[in-house]
Amino acid sequence: MCTLHSGDLIFTGTPAGVGMGRTPPRYLAAGDVRTSIDGIGEMRHTFVTGDAG
Repeated sequence: MCTLHSGDLIFTGTPAGVGMGRTPPRYLAAGDVRTSIDGIGEMRHTFVTGDAG
């Protein structure tokens, strides 16, 4: 749990299957996640594939 304050941003992502509905289909790949807001800055997230082992 955490306290939310005025101006806090909550990133929820997109529903499963959104990439499948694109033409051609596009899915997340390593390094794809970056968010920016003019005047505030940018967030970069490390996205890596998991090992099914």
